[in-house]
Amino acid sequence: MIRIERLAIEREPAYETFFARLPASSLFQSLRYRSFLRKMLDAGADAPTVEDHYLVALEGDRVVGAIPAFVKRNPRHGNVVNSLPFVGSNGGVMVDATAVEYEPTFRALIAAFHELCDSVDAVSSTIVNRPIDPDDALYDALAEATATDERIGQVTTLPATAEGATDEEIDAAVMLHIHSKTRNVVRKAMVSGVTVRHDGELETMRWLAEAHAEGARMIGAPAKPWSVFEAIREHFRYDDDYRVYVAEKDGERIGGLLVFYVNHVAEYFTPVTIAEHRIFQPQSLLCFRAMREARRRGCTHWNWGGTAKSQTGVYDFKSRWGTSDLRYRYFVRERRSSLRALSPQTLLEEYPYFFTVPFSVLGT
Repeated sequence: MIRIERLAIEREPAYETFFARLPASSLFQSLRYRSFLRKMLDAGADAPTVEDHYLVALEGDRVVGAIPAFVKRNPRHGNVVNSLPFVGSNGGVMVDATAVEYEPTFRALIAAFHELCDSVDAVSSTIVNRPIDPDDALYDALAEATATDERIGQVTTLPATAEGATDEEIDAAVMLHIHSKTRNVVRKAMVSGVTVRHDGELETMRWLAEAHAEGARMIGAPAKPWSVFEAIREHFRYDDDYRVYVAEKDGERIGGLLVFYVNHVAEYFTPVTIAEHRIFQPQSLLCFRAMREARRRGCTHWNWGGTAKSQTGVYDFKSRWGTSDLRYRYFVRERRSSLRALSPQTLLEEYPYFFTVPFSVLGT
């Protein structure tokens, strides 16, 4: 018989076993990512305002399902629950369909999530499902959403290569997999003398964070603060869990890329290009080289993350890498409509990195 519990320390090894065998799991449901979120979400706070509740479905002592969640406490405007918070973090229900009946376990986990929200008197809750394993019908039936939002998830299925394939053989397979325009810009970067390496030095991560912040400033977008990159270094293992790739020309760094690895998925996390060197196409060569290394380490998919419908340039860049479009959605349940009276700026300030309600419903 299935029972639902909050994940306890003694069950974490069982969770890790469950997570590792689940084909559609990703970085965001891992316990290392939970540690990262714990550190980063409360960075700089005088007192803790965030707590995690990872709910697991158990059959005996075996974890057969889970839904990860974080609670943001806010005495002024009400508590908010996300599965999961932070930019691009997919949460949602995971079920090992090889070990247990899928739908009853899914239903039990969603019910437990609603009970969690009731227990913390949440004003709003959001479940973000996963593009690689969406189940819209069950979410539509069970999430009790009062509002929804969606993103386009873009995923490249990496080309199969023989065991022991050389770099040249993997490169040739990737070249055949991508659009001719992308092949041309990759070759342009090579001919221009751009080289790619990776390293785990603190100084390199600081450079990536600063270049990312400058790039965001130039387009008027919010940047990930240094606390995010600091938490990555603290809670993830370089070369096992992530890499920082750097593109150089004539000894100068002109681009960078932070990639995560979990199970068989490579996650495209933070790209940067130095504006005055964009003509040399460093980002295309960075992705090409990183895909080769991802395939060498056994990754079958490259997850580009979510793209808003308005980001046409970003979408076009990703789409030329042999991607499939996989929609994912934000299922928002408002238990009270009070957040709709607040401004976007207030919501961002009061609930940093948490999804509250779609801005399109504010004032309604």
